[in-house]
Amino acid sequence: MFTADLQMRLRMWKRGLYALMTVTLFPNQPRPRFSLYLSSQLQYGVVIIYHKQCGFLLGEITRSGNVLFCIVDI
Repeated sequence: MFTADLQMRLRMWKRGLYALMTVTLFPNQPRPRFSLYLSSQLQYGVVIIYHKQCGFLLGEITRSGNVLFCIVDI
């Protein structure tokens, strides 16, 4: 339950951030100006989060594989 809510909030945050970075949030307005430093920091944060998610996924796959190997050995 908590994980699904967290995933939904992360997806919404990710879409909003992507919209800001690609300037699609305000299609009929003048383009918002972001500094190159701010843009690079935001992208770096997204990369760090993605890296951690991949680490969690790899850990879950490894644990699932170990459980399957234990079941097959029995």
